[in-house]
Amino acid sequence: MLWQKKIDNEYGIKELDEYDYPALKRYCIECNLEGMVNNSSFDELNISSIHGDSGQYLCTYHISSGTIVNVCATQHLPIQLDCWGKDKVYECYRIGVRNGTLKDWRQEFVKGLSWIPNLSLNHIYPIQIRWALMKGAKKIIVTTNNKGVDSSGKMFKVDKIMSILAKKKCFYHIVSDINIFGASQNVWELNMEYWKNKI
Repeated sequence: MLWQKKIDNEYGIKELDEYDYPALKRYCIECNLEGMVNNSSFDELNISSIHGDSGQYLCTYHISSGTIVNVCATQHLPIQLDCWGKDKVYECYRIGVRNGTLKDWRQEFVKGLSWIPNLSLNHIYPIQIRWALMKGAKKIIVTTNNKGVDSSGKMFKVDKIMSILAKKKCFYHIVSDINIFGASQNVWELNMEYWKNKI
């Protein structure tokens, strides 16, 4: 496999392609059993629409077992936000989309705050940021559910973690309660000063 990054020679991160589909199917079955609805099927992951210029999925493998333990996407999302200027639409990309790690593997990434910022901040997000910038991104954001239906079962926790990361200046909280894809979400913009030496 062509790894974009290897972690301690135990884990490898690569762009998802059709050769990964058998392992991805097993991952989705596990997500369904664990209640991670947004990652429970190819349809829920929007595999057919997040590819090519519209986005990119990364998958993290436990190399020796051939198990996908995490998937996470970058999505092209041109968007207008008043905080960026009225009636101005930026070439924007959203990272951290459908970010989900199987429960049995989360302890492998525990350092500092929790498994989510460790795996994402140190390994996945730098790859996604580089890809988005290569595609011409002018703005890079993360969105998190903050009210109403949370079909992933995890986004409220992620929203709290993003608040902590904002205090560390990794991201800026720029918008609350905006409707994106039918869900009320908070929007967090990348702080490039924090990331420029990490990508």
